[in-house]
Amino acid sequence: MTETSGPFKAAASGDQWQETDWGNMMKRLFRDGVFSGYLNELEVVEHTPAAGMYADVKTGGGWVQGHIHANSALKAMTIDAAHATLDRTDRIVLRRTYASPNSEIALAVLKGVDMAAGTSTPTALTQDATTWEISLATVLVAAAVTAIYTADITDERRSAYCGIAAATLGDFAIDTSGNLDGNGMKIVDLADPTTDQDAATKKYVDDLLGGLVDLTVITSGSGNFTTSANTTKIKVTLYGGGGAGGGAAGGTAASGAGAGGGAGAKAIKVFTVTPSTDYAYEVGAGGTPGAAGNNPGGDGGTTAFIVGATTVTAVGGKGGAGMAAQTTAKFEQALGGLGGTSTNGDVNGSGQNGQNVLFYCYGSNYPDHRLIAFGLGGCTDIGRSGLPTGLFSAPGDSSGYGAGGSGGACTHDTPATDVAGKAGMPGLIIVEEYT
Repeated sequence: MTETSGPFKAAASGDQWQETDWGNMMKRLFRDGVFSGYLNELEVVEHTPAAGMYADVKTGGGWVQGHIHANSALKAMTIDAAHATLDRTDRIVLRRTYASPNSEIALAVLKGVDMAAGTSTPTALTQDATTWEISLATVLVAAAVTAIYTADITDERRSAYCGIAAATLGDFAIDTSGNLDGNGMKIVDLADPTTDQDAATKKYVDDLLGGLVDLTVITSGSGNFTTSANTTKIKVTLYGGGGAGGGAAGGTAASGAGAGGGAGAKAIKVFTVTPSTDYAYEVGAGGTPGAAGNNPGGDGGTTAFIVGATTVTAVGGKGGAGMAAQTTAKFEQALGGLGGTSTNGDVNGSGQNGQNVLFYCYGSNYPDHRLIAFGLGGCTDIGRSGLPTGLFSAPGDSSGYGAGGSGGACTHDTPATDVAGKAGMPGLIIVEEYT
């Protein structure tokens, strides 16, 4: 006969489904293993009370070759006596036996072979046409022991020797209309991804990027950075110091404003390095404020990191220009400091320029003085210029790292004296270590 079908109460062909027909159908739909979340999942534990050559199997159930098993009470499994001088490793198994008319699935002990101490391995499972076994746990029977304890039992329910009973994905569709709930379990044995939307394993990502070992932030000074014992790559991010704002001359019936300092440059570089090795660095300082009066701000310092023959630099921003007191009708300008530049990074960024000051004086009295633009310092992605707190107020202090300082300002006779610029912010180095 070339065609069969079922199961039916009475097949048109007169065929009657047998036990093997049912098993063959069901094992195509579900793989072998214990039932996750059902009672105690057939966990193997130390015998209670802890005495004698026993191991207990808790309640639960499993699926073996298309047939179901359930255990509704704690069951003690007898372990054969230990050898006087040799070790062995037994297994607690779910065993499906094919014996017409009394086939069954039952808990059993698969006895191991006596071997030299420390070398014993469990006996291989039988999986053939007459017997099919899946392993719940191994039990070490050390030489001369008289009882089995928790330390002797190794769980194998979530290993390749058993597994969790579930739909066979190759023949069974998954409902993808909503989220897939893994019930706290893992997706295992994935192939490496080949297209953009493929899933990736942890190992694939770790091998590609390397695992993050440590992160260090260096805010000042110079010295040596020492890599960790298992570091093979580092990613360094450098910021140069910010230039300072220029000073301004002022006084009664006189006004002036200094320009902003430029921001320090930013550079990013990935190096292959040697574990537990020193690498030299220097963090650029922020520029010194332009002194009160018509004085330029100081330049920011250069930040550098050296690996072998490569020196990555993020140059500091330039200081802003100062401005003399303005008392006569004219336009006056003070130029902001240029942002720093960077070299030898994988990414080489430039700092933002400091803001120019444009001052307009159209009379000899201070009400006729107009400050058209304050000299704000250049900003970075982790530092900003200080801002004025009021209509006629000078900008405040900058903050963060690498930002330029704002220029000093005396406008509308406020204050009636020379004003200093603001300091540039210091540079920074961020070191990320990877395996």
